[in-house]
Amino acid sequence: MVEKELSAETSEHGATAERVSPVGAWEALFRAQVTVMRKLAEDFPSHVISLTEYDVLYTLSIQPHRRMRIRDLNRRTLLTQPSVSRLVDRLSAKGILSKAVDPLTVAARL
Repeated sequence: MVEKELSAETSEHGATAERVSPVGAWEALFRAQVTVMRKLAEDFPSHVISLTEYDVLYTLSIQPHRRMRIRDLNRRTLLTQPSVSRLVDRLSAKGILSKAVDPLTVAARL
């Protein structure tokens, strides 16, 4: 386990605030994320859709006209570019989304 460095500082108003080391802050954030993701995984209807599929579909749903280029989708998700491409292909094969050519850039668009 990573040791957390704490120090107390007093402000000009006499209030004391604890300072957590950057490593301690990162560790706390990481553990909070793991806890949240485990809870989501427990409650999520994964037999219907995966969390990564949901992430991609949600990201698309909040875009104007529910469209975006694959490279822009890649920037907004936590997936690698090849993973996004494969996932988009799977969702397209299931009929959940469709790919189209962007007439302005001649790039594939969802």
